[in-house]
Amino acid sequence: MIGYNNTIVNAGWRRPTIKGGSIWVEVAVRAELYNNLLANDRFGIKCDPKNPKDSRSKVSNNLYYGATPDGVTGFQTTSEILAGTNDIISKTVGDNDPKFANYPLTTDSKNATFNTAWDFRLQSGSPAIGKGTTSFTRLYADGLTFANGTTYKSPAPSTTIGAFGTYSGKKEIESIAVDNELGYVYYSDEGVGVRKYYADPERGNAELALFAKTGFSEDHEGISIYKTGPKTGYLLVSDQGANQFHIFRREGESGNPNEYKLLKIVKVASQISDGSDVTNVPLGKQFPHGLFVAMSEGKTFHYYRWEDIAGKDLK
Repeated sequence: MIGYNNTIVNAGWRRPTIKGGSIWVEVAVRAELYNNLLANDRFGIKCDPKNPKDSRSKVSNNLYYGATPDGVTGFQTTSEILAGTNDIISKTVGDNDPKFANYPLTTDSKNATFNTAWDFRLQSGSPAIGKGTTSFTRLYADGLTFANGTTYKSPAPSTTIGAFGTYSGKKEIESIAVDNELGYVYYSDEGVGVRKYYADPERGNAELALFAKTGFSEDHEGISIYKTGPKTGYLLVSDQGANQFHIFRREGESGNPNEYKLLKIVKVASQISDGSDVTNVPLGKQFPHGLFVAMSEGKTFHYYRWEDIAGKDLK
């Protein structure tokens, strides 16, 4: 079996037997375990030394965090706890804080109640970001079809350790836009920038870009996509506090689709705009090249011809 990019929290404390813990590798099992984030678990990856695992098993690029002395002790390498290559292992309480967006690491280890406000995405600066590996072959990448006709495809591995992507945790995710043709999803991380990922989870959850990080007066808000062709166009991002939109090239820069340089800033009449949308479809004589709509607070909507947004700078 191959287990990768999982986040396992507070596992094993309510089970007093020897097997209580995070991951238990049974006798003769061939296991490959990569990019797993284990926080406040009773043990690390464990096996029975008297009934060894398959010698071909591999463990690497996992992160271990402990908020208590018992938690830290439980994942140090012993004859029962497997050592991995390039693992990030805390030696002291609180070392290598994974920086979850919203999860108190001091939560009682025996707590069995899940709080829906918890958020296990990672904030910027997490030691788990960029420390995973993709140098292994996952099972069922081409799909596994079940008797009922459904097909499961395993997700692509990510170099971010754990099961979730990144989030600053400063405010909130305010807007999400999906580019169907190019296969990307963008979201506004308020006060930080715009984050870009693959829209298809089978392609992995690695962050492809974080742009629009400067020049915003307050919050990043609505994102709109104006298409000039199947793979070209513009991304319009609301600078809420300044009542304006920053415009970037949809396809990125030449030679680097994940680089986004600011093309222009357009002032609008909308006030504190949360949301916007745009279309390139001609809508009569008044909107021959499409329509841009921006919402003001109070549910007031402002309509613009695309020509008024593009000016002489854009198509």
